[in-house]
Amino acid sequence: MKLFKGGVFRNYLFSYLAVVMAICLVLGLSLTMLSASELGQSEQKLYQGRLEMAADYVERQIAALQEMRLQVKTGQVYQPLYLRSNVMYDMDLLENFTRFTSYSGWLQDYYLWYQNGQKVYGIRGTYSQEVFLQYMLNGMQKGEFLEMVKRQGREDVYFYTSPCLPDTLIICMPFYFGTIKAPAEESALIVLVKKAYLEQNLLKMTGASENAAFVLQYGNNVVMQNGTVSEGDPTGEGSNFMVRLTMPLPGFSIFERLDTFRNWTILIILFVALAGSGLAVYAAWHNYQPIQRLYGKYVEPVKNPSNELQTIEKMLHDAMESASFSQKCIDEQLAKMNQQQACLKQQLVMMLISGNDSPVVQRQIEALGYKMSHGLFAIYFLHLEPGGKTESLMKDVEGFSDEDNSLYAAELQANKEYAILANFEEEEQRQVILELLEDALMAHGLKARLQVSRSCRHLGEIACAAIEALNAASLSLPSDAETQDLRREEDRLRELIELTETGDIQQALECLDTIIVRTESTYPSMIMRMYMLNAISMRLHGIAVQSGIALAPENTGSESLGPEAIVRYLRYLVKALCANAEKTPDAAAEHPKGEASAYVREHGLDPNISLSSTAAALGVSTKQVTRMLHADIGMTFKEYLLQLRMEAAKQILRDDGLSITETAEKVGYFNISHFIKCFKEYVGVTPGEWKKYVQRK
Repeated sequence: MKLFKGGVFRNYLFSYLAVVMAICLVLGLSLTMLSASELGQSEQKLYQGRLEMAADYVERQIAALQEMRLQVKTGQVYQPLYLRSNVMYDMDLLENFTRFTSYSGWLQDYYLWYQNGQKVYGIRGTYSQEVFLQYMLNGMQKGEFLEMVKRQGREDVYFYTSPCLPDTLIICMPFYFGTIKAPAEESALIVLVKKAYLEQNLLKMTGASENAAFVLQYGNNVVMQNGTVSEGDPTGEGSNFMVRLTMPLPGFSIFERLDTFRNWTILIILFVALAGSGLAVYAAWHNYQPIQRLYGKYVEPVKNPSNELQTIEKMLHDAMESASFSQKCIDEQLAKMNQQQACLKQQLVMMLISGNDSPVVQRQIEALGYKMSHGLFAIYFLHLEPGGKTESLMKDVEGFSDEDNSLYAAELQANKEYAILANFEEEEQRQVILELLEDALMAHGLKARLQVSRSCRHLGEIACAAIEALNAASLSLPSDAETQDLRREEDRLRELIELTETGDIQQALECLDTIIVRTESTYPSMIMRMYMLNAISMRLHGIAVQSGIALAPENTGSESLGPEAIVRYLRYLVKALCANAEKTPDAAAEHPKGEASAYVREHGLDPNISLSSTAAALGVSTKQVTRMLHADIGMTFKEYLLQLRMEAAKQILRDDGLSITETAEKVGYFNISHFIKCFKEYVGVTPGEWKKYVQRK
């Protein structure tokens, strides 16, 4: 045993490290085993949930077909007696019959068959029974067809596969018309569904590979079967327990033989633990005497302290590496769980787009933290352009959710395409959501094409709305230069209206001239100039009428004569509005000069301050507040509020050292993207660049 005949401290350290390494090995392998087992169970639960959602999808499609049968059975236009009364009523039947196409995704070809009437109605026309059997059912014999119809009770749904149509699933729904007094007339709804279409949908929903084995049952009858499955394979049932889908569990790499792997791992752990413990006991026993001398060595002055310090440093380094390995395993497991959650969100959004809004899907969405408490739904498709950072984009988008709207985001294609499900209360909030998305993209330095669906009252309408949105033209986010110019024009018009409320004719006319020059340079076409100038005149005309201003009759019709006449009429309206503002009794005269600016200066950092709240606090109208501020400081409410907040933000970033988010909240902004945009427009640089600049000084 030459290994133990070295220095006393080295021998003692070897015995200690042997025990520590054995314990670390046991803990590491145990943690790996536990993580692998938990991951396998998570994969199985996820697969079971997919089977349940796929079974529920089939059950909802069958329920839609049964609802269609009920509508046909109870509709007057489909009654045999009604049809016999007039041959032309066949056109009414065909017109009404084709409206059921939107009931289900399976309704590609469907027919209404009358036994006694010897007619078959389809979505493309009327057929005799012979033509229907020969061409639509590919030569099926009449006896086989009647046996298929009468095989089940009149109120059942029967799935049938004929040798004539081996690749088509025939769904037969028999029923009858008639009463006790009138003889019953047997009829049936016949729906033809391609097996490949149904199989593709099932495999796509479950995430299984192509040609995967499965068994689809309705009640106790097998609807479709591909390959063989065993009794122990996972089975998913629909909400009403009528549909069952059984598919083998796909392989999960190392988990295909998890039980054997676990048994061998336990044996290896026990062997390593026993061997390490035996080695530690033997080393401790062998070094018993040298350890006694070690005490004397430490009592005396240390002859070679550098070696001892290096040994202690190595022990600490080994302990830190062991802790780092454990933390790395935990981080990897969390990353896999986040990846699985993103995959589940993508699956749920794709199911909604494909028409599956079952309770199972809704429960899964709510389990991920999305609240569907508002009455309107819409879906937004974001197609990102290259550039920018997309790491936390979806998290930031969902962070905009509040009591007014909820946003649920899923990544459809990595770093390229996203789908955002919005739930809101009022139709006007659609524009608010667009602005929120624009802020999020600007914060990440991204540009995207956006396609927005119409508003829907139910999740079941999302599928049709999504298809319409994907076929429609897309918008550009953030807003392009043309949209920004329109916003600036709107700001100038708002400034003009505020100046007319103050009664300052000279400044109001100067602002009007700026708008006119901008319009003439932007729109070289005379028709477009007339359109834009006429829109401004109609806006000012409406304000004049609301204010009770009596307009001269010779001026009210001049807007149709040409651009020059519209300009003259605009100047006339501005002068009339300013003159009316001077005549309006000013309740603000009772207030001391500077009171409005003092109030805004005192409450400017309050996030809830507004022009209307300021007017209410001072006991005057909003127009009078605007007039008071213009007389005090020569600014509008919006300009003065922006100046106060930006100056306060500059001081906080320079002196207090707070983060940009904390600074935004402190000066009255809850939307960090809006704060950054306002700061850059006012200062010329972003808050981060300003903070770095003042810290270097």
